[in-house]
Amino acid sequence: MSSTQLHLMLLSLVLWLPRTVPAQQATEQRPSVAPRQAVAEMKEALRQLIWGEEVYWAQHESYTTDLVAVRAGMRKQPAKQVVLSIHHAGGRAWTASAEHRDLPRRSCVIYVGSFEDFPVPATLKDGAKPHPHEPGMPLCDEL
Repeated sequence: MSSTQLHLMLLSLVLWLPRTVPAQQATEQRPSVAPRQAVAEMKEALRQLIWGEEVYWAQHESYTTDLVAVRAGMRKQPAKQVVLSIHHAGGRAWTASAEHRDLPRRSCVIYVGSFEDFPVPATLKDGAKPHPHEPGMPLCDEL
């Protein structure tokens, strides 16, 4: 094989690579679940967080923002695309939110306990806040 043929092969390879890499990246970034399923997974994760917080409270007589400690008491771990955050926690109340990697700029929030203890969390898109008469009920942005 001549050096000219080798250079032409390498050049064609270099020209071919940039076209295929973005297509592969686009495939990897596709959502793995439908929006309604993503919301259901966020709600389920927040419900499981209730179990974890209650187990923690039974042992320490206080809630916690330590997600690792709370996960130990959860009956089921959240879907891998769900990101949980515990914002406030104390002896009588806690607040948290869930986001899903396949549903950007949307979230679900939860408030458990006395509404006087902490600021009530709001969802990312709609700014919706839990109601005092519905403690422990996940509230999510509309689809």
